[in-house]
Amino acid sequence: MEVVGGSSENKGPMATTYASEPPIEGEKFICKRCGRVYAYPKLNGRPIRCECGWWYWNDYGKIKEAFRERIDPPPS
Repeated sequence: MEVVGGSSENKGPMATTYASEPPIEGEKFICKRCGRVYAYPKLNGRPIRCECGWWYWNDYGKIKEAFRERIDPPPS
């Protein structure tokens, strides 16, 4: 089996992420809690909902965050 990328240790093939959005280009945002990577939130744009339950949004140049249960509406 050929392993592409990753460290020199043979841990198997790299994980493949399937998403409807194109690969992230430009500035990236990393969730402080779980380390997932997202495109940096746009100024006053739609919020990012991380898989760990935290929401992040760009409020006039400051990243704000809030924990919301999955049934709660996104922050505004």
